[in-house]
Amino acid sequence: MAAVRKLRFNIKYDTSPGENVVVFFEKNAQGDLDLGKPFHLNYVVGGHWENVLTLAKTEESLTYQYALLVGKTVIPEGGRPRVLPLAKLADGLVDIFDHWKVRQLLILYQLLLRHRTGGVSSTIS
Repeated sequence: MAAVRKLRFNIKYDTSPGENVVVFFEKNAQGDLDLGKPFHLNYVVGGHWENVLTLAKTEESLTYQYALLVGKTVIPEGGRPRVLPLAKLADGLVDIFDHWKVRQLLILYQLLLRHRTGGVSSTIS
């Protein structure tokens, strides 16, 4: 069996009922991440979300971006995707603590949600 690395993604983001925080990944060398499906984080407490990803240890880096998932509507965080260099990380479980990058579309969505008028963004199938 190939060596694996475990990464625990942690992010704080206050959501409303029905909203979930997910992570999307760019293709990796092993092809073991399904790019079409979001990696769901679990709500812990106080707006904290986390989940553990198991990845082949042969990977040199991991490119990812957080998003808010509301039903099938995806609202990505602002800015460029993050790139995590994996080669220098310690063995075992590694905690990754990120901060949400504010995006104007997300602010607009939250304002529209408050007024119950809906919003426009991309969707997943």
